[in-house]
Amino acid sequence: MMKMNIKRYVVGFIMLLAFAFGISSPVCAASRSASVTARVNNKENNKCLKELNALRKKKGLPALKIDKTLQKAAELRAAELTVRYSHERPNGKMPVSITKKVAAENIAMGFGHAEDVCEAWKNSPGHYRNMVHTDMKSIGICCLEYQGSKYWVNVFGKERAKTVKLSGTKTKTFKVSIADKFLRPSRISLIGSQTMSSGEKRTLRISVSYPDDEPRGLLPNSFFTFKSSNPRVLKVNKQGVVTSVREGTAKITVQSKKYKKLKKSFRITVEDGSGLVYRDYSDD
Repeated sequence: MMKMNIKRYVVGFIMLLAFAFGISSPVCAASRSASVTARVNNKENNKCLKELNALRKKKGLPALKIDKTLQKAAELRAAELTVRYSHERPNGKMPVSITKKVAAENIAMGFGHAEDVCEAWKNSPGHYRNMVHTDMKSIGICCLEYQGSKYWVNVFGKERAKTVKLSGTKTKTFKVSIADKFLRPSRISLIGSQTMSSGEKRTLRISVSYPDDEPRGLLPNSFFTFKSSNPRVLKVNKQGVVTSVREGTAKITVQSKKYKKLKKSFRITVEDGSGLVYRDYSDD
């Protein structure tokens, strides 16, 4: 049984991070905003709260309660993780910059259920320390579903909670700020190899790289405009959905709607019977 449980969360475990914050926040350069639309799964959030408070009860600690302000912070942080998976926000600041109520943070990705992520956090000293910290009184919890992945956030607070109830699964749009230093053509690329026959459709996925071996993030397609150099070979719509029409080569150009310096093209070849192959073609 133990081996089975380990297998359930081992993939996500390598993507765990925990941190405790002070009240200072570093100064960062100018930033641009992108809209991330994703689903907040409050069913999993409530399960996570139940798991957490069961642990605290065993330790003789009072239960944590959902705080309205911390809940909004947790949801925003989860949306930010889709763009940059780090305790440093995409805009270069720390989570305490959202609200001074944030005293500590646990994050994770790659887990399907609250029980799995909580079990992994329990087995990680830094995360466990935040979960059973005697000073914590309130919390914000978010399980965010985005492009086939789940992002998990717990933000802990030392102040008494202004309680709010969580229910249902809700689709929300978040405005995520990204520091200009990360928005360079050399940092963006298309994700994965595309294989498709004529008339088949694929949604382009654009990633952004960060320093220090951080995982690549996803830039939402709503951040860009898309243009094909040869619609007879490849068509692309405003949402970044590309359709291969016939064998040939075309160049798909992506450009930020509001940050015109962020522009890059990808030369794409449609090969009869084998599908879509692409390689970078930089405009910078």
